[in-house]
Amino acid sequence: MALLARACALLGDAETSQRETGVAREIFERLGADPDLRSLDGSRLLTERETEVLSLVVTGATNRAIAAELVLSERTVDRHVSNIFAKLGVSSRAATARALELQLVPTRSASEDG
Repeated sequence: MALLARACALLGDAETSQRETGVAREIFERLGADPDLRSLDGSRLLTERETEVLSLVVTGATNRAIAAELVLSERTVDRHVSNIFAKLGVSSRAATARALELQLVPTRSASEDG
């Protein structure tokens, strides 16, 4: 349910995402799955655009590369990265590890990188 909710959010289907998040929350609460509950709460930390930016940050992409990929200015990407760091409570690209810990972005395998 949680992965489905995240996928729906990334696809712009907020209604289904919220519904699936609610179902996942109920299940995690019944099971006492505190780490999973925290990951659900973590997914609401970032805006959709911040999640897109972060998904590229975790690959090691520079702000310039992220700007090109998302068709944004470098200044806008810099602002998003600063906001992400503040929300995650980090001061550098250590946000990558924190994002993966909170499961805010999907992990990529070596085969996906080409």
